[in-house]
Amino acid sequence: MRYFPAIFLCFLLVFSGCADNSSYSRETPQPKEHLALDFSFYGRDTNWIASVERAVNDFSVLNPEYDIRLDFCTEGSYSEFINAKEAAGTLPELFEIINPREYVEAGKLGQIPGELSRLLASPYMENDACYALPVFSSINGIIYNKKLFEKLNLSPPDTYQEFLDVCQALKLKGVTPIAFAGNDTQSWNNWGNYYFSLVLSENPDWLSQRNQNITTFDSPEIRKMLENYRELFEKQYVIESYSHLNESQLPAVMTNEKAAMVYTNPGFFSLLTELDPDYPLGWFYLPDESGNPTAVNATISYWCISSQCAASPEKLKAVQEFLSFFYEKEQYRSVLQATSTFSTTAQVVLYPSLEITQSLRAEYIYANVESAYLGDLNTPPQFMNFYDEILKLVMLGVTDISEAVKQLDLYWSSYAETYS
Repeated sequence: MRYFPAIFLCFLLVFSGCADNSSYSRETPQPKEHLALDFSFYGRDTNWIASVERAVNDFSVLNPEYDIRLDFCTEGSYSEFINAKEAAGTLPELFEIINPREYVEAGKLGQIPGELSRLLASPYMENDACYALPVFSSINGIIYNKKLFEKLNLSPPDTYQEFLDVCQALKLKGVTPIAFAGNDTQSWNNWGNYYFSLVLSENPDWLSQRNQNITTFDSPEIRKMLENYRELFEKQYVIESYSHLNESQLPAVMTNEKAAMVYTNPGFFSLLTELDPDYPLGWFYLPDESGNPTAVNATISYWCISSQCAASPEKLKAVQEFLSFFYEKEQYRSVLQATSTFSTTAQVVLYPSLEITQSLRAEYIYANVESAYLGDLNTPPQFMNFYDEILKLVMLGVTDISEAVKQLDLYWSSYAETYS
């Protein structure tokens, strides 16, 4: 019995220790709630969608305190998709945008700090403040079925007239020359900007002069541009079902040999090889009438931060961290490689690519490169929506070219005055 007090004392100490531990566990801070963030982007193709999803997933693994919800548009006008969100008061914290000017003017965008804007070669600036970061740039050219060309004894054209001759030869052999997605805006804009690049080759300042009312759409060069464009439809070089096709359907059109050519960007290569790993890829820059290969180098879109996000220090910090991660060299390289696009960062990022992509990059050096285009930052916001509709009416023969150029001038002036 003489050991009982010691045993009892030990029991009390153990019990007391358990009680202390219980008290400590109740006072342990609970994990913070996840910060919810909404990101929206243009789902222009599966490669870009996968790239954004992968970037967000990788970022989330490193930053589990953020709950990022993705939303993207795959059909119709992306501008209308974002405008609808803005009208409903649900503009996301981070979103992709085609032309940031309208949103800057309306006070819908937050400023992007210098440590981020300095990462890019040409960030979008207004009054010495950065409001948008270019995602990447891309070029357009003709992707064609190389095996089909060889079978029909056809070669890539050296002049624009030779291109029309190739179209005619394909048509006579019962092959549709051109795949075209008339139910989306991308095909309309791609071809429109090829023809417009021929105008710019004669007058590089055409866009800025239009904003000063020095040039007009009602002019011989724009009439000729629309006449050349319309010829593709009048001579039935464009796939008959174009008005019902979306961009996402064009890879199947090509791999099923329902058309021999498509005017698009190099990102289309992987879409074709996903469907047919042995697809015979061919590429050429569409030449002008003098035989100069022409390349339109377009900044496709920008990342923007909403003004609501900028007003929240916590959310702004999170979005800035994501953008820093997105443009980090290895991460950005994976995006460029997946989409076959060009770097827009101050420090150029290169990546290994298909042999055909390397070849077109080499040819790009000798091409007539136009970095101005309809839809760039010199174009009034919302004009392109009307322009696309006018193109459709002209190609369908509903509106004649004389009336079309007058309407284009009218709408350009009205939009320019609104945002001047």
